[in-house]
Amino acid sequence: MDYVEAQENYGIEEENEVDAVNLDEDDENIDETPAVGNANHKSGGKQGGTGTLMRHIVDAHKRELETTRGGGDVDGPTQTRMEPETGQAVVKAFKEACQSTSASTILIPKGTFQMNQVKLEGPCKGPIELQIQATLKAPSAPNSIKGCEWLTVNKLDGFAMSGGGTLDGQGKVAWECKKSKKCTKLPNNLSFNSLTNSIIKDITTLNSKSFHVNVNQCKNLTFLHFNVKALDDSPNTDGIHISRSSAVHVTESTFSTGDDCISIGDETEQVHITKVTCGPGHGISVGSLGGNPGEKPVVGVFVKNCTFISTDNGVRIKTWPASHPGVVSDVHFEDIIVQNVSNPILIDQVYCPSGKCNKNEVTGSSFGKKPLTEMQGEAAYNTPL
Repeated sequence: MDYVEAQENYGIEEENEVDAVNLDEDDENIDETPAVGNANHKSGGKQGGTGTLMRHIVDAHKRELETTRGGGDVDGPTQTRMEPETGQAVVKAFKEACQSTSASTILIPKGTFQMNQVKLEGPCKGPIELQIQATLKAPSAPNSIKGCEWLTVNKLDGFAMSGGGTLDGQGKVAWECKKSKKCTKLPNNLSFNSLTNSIIKDITTLNSKSFHVNVNQCKNLTFLHFNVKALDDSPNTDGIHISRSSAVHVTESTFSTGDDCISIGDETEQVHITKVTCGPGHGISVGSLGGNPGEKPVVGVFVKNCTFISTDNGVRIKTWPASHPGVVSDVHFEDIIVQNVSNPILIDQVYCPSGKCNKNEVTGSSFGKKPLTEMQGEAAYNTPL
């Protein structure tokens, strides 16, 4: 996706004003069991088909809250099923965990659940881990989510998301709507804003309607064993878009998508991308930059030990023609492997995907130190490396 559209749709100044659930509203379908030490705790009687069990285990070191959809006889195994109230259970568990001064884990167990729009916002009194073991499915209708994100996490320190689960944006209907120009703004699967000292690991994001992940104003954020999957013709499905952030690390992760695997916007410093496999997709991009006045520099981008397979580009820097002044410096591309890549290295100072720009106008962006070492592989169409 071009950066001007990204800033318009997902700019950090514009708060997401839509909350999927009312945190102050009681939910009769959510029962809290007493603190127990038995993970297989069962209550008497029968659970209703839409019943929700919330179990919390408290000790001196850890607090765990589990959100589970109930079903069947309580004497048998708990059955997970798709329910529209999953988001409410997650937010209620988060609200309780946020008040704990000890470390907390919110567990969404294995199963398949429908989840509506969710916003988790701090600050909180202690670190929180959201452990997603389930497959969570977003509403498939393009207009079913208001705003720009399906799952948003804001203003937390020491946050972790883990568990090996999948966030399925069910984007195919929305992509067709986008291609027909009937839809303009579509939601991201994940949005992380103002997180510090946090990690996202062992998570898959699938078929997002727009960006898979949008990162804004974060500091010391790591993505580890993170997987992005979407069709190669899915529009604007950037894997991770990073802007106005510092010390972001993406490592040992895979990206297969219809747009940039990773894109980097303005006011971003010290981004380290290592041991990443990208393809299909548009590669790893700095930019597009210069579309708006007053953009702040991009300083320190390190792409190392990465592999690009059947992508449009490998590594690239892109700015608009007649762009506003800006600076990109200290960019390093090292130990890059390309296989069947159209443009292994691309510095594009007349980036204009719409074709409506005057490419004869000079860019206002400048480039500082850009070392490049040890790129190897085979380009598409006999393009030299």
